[in-house]
Amino acid sequence: MSDRLQSTEFEQWEEIAEAMDELQEAQKRLLDEIAQNGNVPKTVYRSVYSDLSEAQSQLKSNLDDRMFKEHPDRAEIDVFYRSPDG
Repeated sequence: MSDRLQSTEFEQWEEIAEAMDELQEAQKRLLDEIAQNGNVPKTVYRSVYSDLSEAQSQLKSNLDDRMFKEHPDRAEIDVFYRSPDG
């Protein structure tokens, strides 16, 4: 096995982070539709939705860690963990 990391261009990491943000926004919209507009009981979705949120959070963390390993000179925490205003 090689010691070299398979590498992703830094700009691609930025695009991945943007797609992750879009996924999380879609998840929030889904919750709104299920819970508020659809008036679906929590017993139907709570556990699975929580698992989905945890899995997305872990994926985001793993991706962020990998970006820092590949690009320690360019990586910044706000690529994957942006401030709410931007």
